[in-house]
Amino acid sequence: STANYELDNRMVLYPNPSLDFVNVKLPSSVENIKNIKIIDLNGRLVAEYHPKSANYLKINTNKFANGMYLMQVTTSDNEVLRHKRIVIAR
Repeated sequence: STANYELDNRMVLYPNPSLDFVNVKLPSSVENIKNIKIIDLNGRLVAEYHPKSANYLKINTNKFANGMYLMQVTTSDNEVLRHKRIVIAR
Protein backbone atom coordinates (compact mmCIF):
# COMPACT_ATOMS: atom_id res chain seq x y z
CA SER A 1 0.00 0.00 0.00
CA THR A 2 1.07 3.59 -0.53
CA ALA A 3 0.93 6.22 2.22
CA ASN A 4 0.35 9.89 1.38
CA TYR A 5 1.96 12.73 3.32
CA GLU A 6 2.16 16.46 2.98
CA LEU A 7 5.69 17.58 2.22
CA ASP A 8 6.27 19.95 5.17
CA ASN A 9 9.86 19.17 6.18
CA ARG A 10 10.23 15.84 4.41
CA MET A 11 11.85 17.46 1.36
CA VAL A 12 14.10 20.43 0.64
CA LEU A 13 13.62 22.26 -2.67
CA TYR A 14 15.93 25.09 -3.75
CA PRO A 15 16.32 27.59 -5.35
CA ASN A 16 12.66 28.44 -5.65
CA PRO A 17 11.87 30.39 -7.80
CA SER A 18 14.20 28.66 -10.23
CA LEU A 19 16.08 30.05 -13.23
CA ASP A 20 17.96 27.09 -14.73
CA PHE A 21 17.78 24.25 -12.21
CA VAL A 22 16.15 23.14 -8.98
CA ASN A 23 17.67 20.85 -6.33
CA VAL A 24 15.45 18.25 -4.67
CA LYS A 25 16.76 16.67 -1.47
CA LEU A 26 15.33 14.35 1.14
CA PRO A 27 16.94 15.25 4.49
CA SER A 28 16.75 11.65 5.72
CA SER A 29 19.77 9.55 4.81
CA VAL A 30 17.70 6.36 4.97
CA GLU A 31 15.14 7.43 2.34
CA ASN A 32 15.90 7.70 -1.34
CA ILE A 33 13.97 9.31 -4.17
CA LYS A 34 12.30 6.63 -6.28
CA ASN A 35 10.36 8.90 -8.63
CA ILE A 36 9.73 12.61 -9.21
CA LYS A 37 6.83 13.94 -11.27
CA ILE A 38 6.53 17.56 -12.38
CA ILE A 39 2.88 18.46 -13.06
CA ASP A 40 1.53 21.70 -14.50
CA LEU A 41 -1.44 23.47 -12.91
CA ASN A 42 -3.78 21.84 -15.47
CA GLY A 43 -2.81 18.42 -14.09
CA ARG A 44 -0.65 17.39 -17.07
CA LEU A 45 2.57 15.47 -16.47
CA VAL A 46 5.41 17.68 -17.75
CA ALA A 47 8.41 15.57 -16.73
CA GLU A 48 9.25 12.43 -14.77
CA TYR A 49 12.57 11.39 -13.22
CA HIS A 50 13.78 8.06 -11.79
CA PRO A 51 17.07 8.63 -9.93
CA LYS A 52 19.09 5.58 -8.98
CA SER A 53 19.47 5.21 -5.20
CA ALA A 54 19.83 8.87 -4.34
CA ASN A 55 18.31 11.22 -1.79
CA TYR A 56 19.28 14.20 -3.99
CA LEU A 57 18.55 15.20 -7.59
CA LYS A 58 19.39 18.34 -9.58
CA ILE A 59 16.72 19.00 -12.22
CA ASN A 60 17.41 21.18 -15.26
CA THR A 61 14.42 23.53 -15.65
CA ASN A 62 15.47 25.17 -18.93
CA LYS A 63 12.89 23.19 -20.92
CA PHE A 64 9.99 24.31 -18.70
CA ALA A 65 7.97 27.40 -19.57
CA ASN A 66 7.79 30.18 -16.99
CA GLY A 67 5.08 29.47 -14.46
CA MET A 68 4.11 27.41 -11.46
CA TYR A 69 4.33 23.62 -11.26
CA LEU A 70 3.58 20.96 -8.66
CA MET A 71 6.10 18.34 -7.67
CA GLN A 72 5.23 14.85 -6.49
CA VAL A 73 8.00 12.72 -4.99
CA THR A 74 7.75 9.00 -4.31
CA THR A 75 10.32 7.73 -1.81
CA SER A 76 12.04 4.35 -1.71
CA ASP A 77 9.51 3.44 1.03
CA ASN A 78 6.67 4.11 -1.49
CA GLU A 79 5.55 7.19 0.43
CA VAL A 80 4.10 9.84 -1.88
CA LEU A 81 5.03 13.43 -0.99
CA ARG A 82 2.72 15.83 -2.82
CA HIS A 83 1.94 19.40 -3.68
CA LYS A 84 5.28 21.12 -3.38
CA ARG A 85 5.11 24.16 -5.67
CA ILE A 86 8.02 25.21 -7.81
CA VAL A 87 8.15 28.48 -9.74
CA ILE A 88 10.11 28.88 -12.97
CA ALA A 89 10.91 32.54 -13.53
CA ARG A 90 13.51 33.81 -15.98
